[in-house]
Amino acid sequence: MFKWYSVAKRILEKEPEVWLSYLQGQQLDKITHLAERKSRHSGFLLQFIKHPYSIVRTLDLVPQNSNKSTNKCDYYVFAGTNNQLSSLSSTIDALKIKDQKVIAITSESLASDTRWKDYQALKLSHNDVIKSIFLMLIRTPKLYTDLKNLHPNALKYWYSEFCSVYSYLAYFERTLTESQASCVITSNDHSIPNRCLLAVAHELGIKTAYLQHASVSNIFPALRVNYAFLDGESALDTYKQCEANQPGTNRDIPKPKVFLTGQKKPINKFNSNKSLPAQNIGFAINTLDNIKDVLELSDQLLTLNKKIIIRWHPRQGKSDIDRLKNHFHEVENISFSDPYLETVDQYFARTSWLVSGNSSIHLEAALAGVLPIYYQMSPTNSPDYYGYVKSGLAVIADDFDEIKNIIEQKPLSNKVRDLAIRYYSSTYSTPWEGNEGTLVAECLIALKEGRSTPIQPLNL
Repeated sequence: MFKWYSVAKRILEKEPEVWLSYLQGQQLDKITHLAERKSRHSGFLLQFIKHPYSIVRTLDLVPQNSNKSTNKCDYYVFAGTNNQLSSLSSTIDALKIKDQKVIAITSESLASDTRWKDYQALKLSHNDVIKSIFLMLIRTPKLYTDLKNLHPNALKYWYSEFCSVYSYLAYFERTLTESQASCVITSNDHSIPNRCLLAVAHELGIKTAYLQHASVSNIFPALRVNYAFLDGESALDTYKQCEANQPGTNRDIPKPKVFLTGQKKPINKFNSNKSLPAQNIGFAINTLDNIKDVLELSDQLLTLNKKIIIRWHPRQGKSDIDRLKNHFHEVENISFSDPYLETVDQYFARTSWLVSGNSSIHLEAALAGVLPIYYQMSPTNSPDYYGYVKSGLAVIADDFDEIKNIIEQKPLSNKVRDLAIRYYSSTYSTPWEGNEGTLVAECLIALKEGRSTPIQPLNL
């Protein structure tokens, strides 16, 4: 009965909570928006109570045997966000076409979206809840001490987030054991649920595969999976810089075989000179952008007498979205793109330019044949964070006048060079472009069957 506890105990000895909660536990001083975020349930006592309360209150919604994830499968897939789902969908579809059994898990809110109808919702069983609370009680003295030494504010504002590790460990230990999967697939390596999933899979001896879902950073954890399907050389170069970002314990996890398989979201290549009813300007924002700066630049873009389509990030705050809609509710040339209602591919089909700051959407724009314009609206310590300007993938504008000059050039500015794009997405302008999901699926099946893969692996 207590086999699960032995598994959890061994995992936490090798990779404790402050590493499984990687961004909060290891990189908080480098991520301003996380460091400045404050929970409305502040204080250690409230944070301590918050975790068991938040999971116990769902018990009446989750019958003991309601989870379908007990089915046997070849591949066990987890995605925690809409972006992760988009990056995994083509590979999942390709695996199913090739008669592979796939179980795909996501959050309850995303599973209710008709676009992801084949995904099952992550729901804790009664036993999962009991195990989670038991682990929290057993581990609190050590976790309290670790956080007090590492990040004292974490005790006051984020303790419950570190405790969420216990729920994910319990859930994934149960469902992975029941599914008897030969391989676990994820497209994130630094969020809490994904790190817990990978840790459990490693402990149970299940192969792990990571499919990159967005541009990566040198503050990410060291890449430790069996197989890594990266977009291009840029990601490989960045992950080489991450090798020191791992706990000092001996986890006995091999370095991955790396396959460069291109950007995996479904994006069609459009011609930015195509005939459109109007050549629209795409304006993509994210949580790092100050909403006042966003409104100011939007007003300036309106002077260009073109339609502006503002797209916010999936994690954009509701207050920011409401301010945008209220500010422009009677402005004819401003419209909005909700990432939960419109895919990035559909968005680029109706834009000719993309204005944005530090965001991986620049790469997606370049792949779609839309001209990416890098403009930093709000102050940052990391301009050109992903190196898109330096590599030649995006053009830079230092002020609005430069944005105006780029957009008003006749013809449009020269396309970014193929080699610059291919550095970030290795399949660009190759026979595999648009078939990245099939490429990954063929590699996975070949690896499972001990055959040679369609492309050769590289070393990290």
